[in-house]
Amino acid sequence: MAMIVCKECKKEISNNAEACPHCGYKPYMPKFGFFDFLIFVVVILMVKSCVFDSKSTSKTEILYDESNKTEAINSELPVNSTQELPASNIHEKTIELPNWKYSASEDEMTSKQIYFASLISTNTVNFGFPYDGEQRGHLLIRDSGKKEVMFFIEKGQILCRSYDDCTVEIRFDENKPETFSASETTDNSSEHIFISNGSRFFNKMKKAKIVKIKATIYKEGLQIFEFKTDGFKEDLFKGNGNAN
Repeated sequence: MAMIVCKECKKEISNNAEACPHCGYKPYMPKFGFFDFLIFVVVILMVKSCVFDSKSTSKTEILYDESNKTEAINSELPVNSTQELPASNIHEKTIELPNWKYSASEDEMTSKQIYFASLISTNTVNFGFPYDGEQRGHLLIRDSGKKEVMFFIEKGQILCRSYDDCTVEIRFDENKPETFSASETTDNSSEHIFISNGSRFFNKMKKAKIVKIKATIYKEGLQIFEFKTDGFKEDLFKGNGNAN
């Protein structure tokens, strides 16, 4: 049994408790649509686990191979394990690059194409018990007609209250740090936050070489995660499949 902090009264409680025994706080219901949440689950699992079934293959379109500057169409690749999730009606194609990872998903219910770009921090952090062990920060950008930005850690608790949200400090290259509002994700996960004003972040990020995100972590205080963003290719993010 692990102890976590109540997001309402800030006292320690068991992670198995359905409600805080001190103040009675219970998690809020999801703020976002069910299908939006399923799509985020698929992409997050792709980034965090990268688990493949070596016995199965499928036709996967590789739009661009950065390593040898060649295009490959309909290559035989393993079936990603995310195809076994409840959102099995989503067709995925993924492009692997040394830094950024790009993917696109189509929901068969709406035929809507949604684009993703994800990046792992260049630095690592090591928290105390029970979240000890080396880990990195993750940045995920989604374009479904509007830009949405998610930041998450692999284990631990980002302090961001469900009822009044929180802020994170972000620095683009050597410019003055800027404050962005942030909010909890659909499932009230303490490891993930949405950074508000995604378009503002995206426009600044794509011009920067280095982006640093500073967030408050439970029992660890302010932690900084550095992302090398200069390899971002907007044409691949938008699914055009060409790079110059």
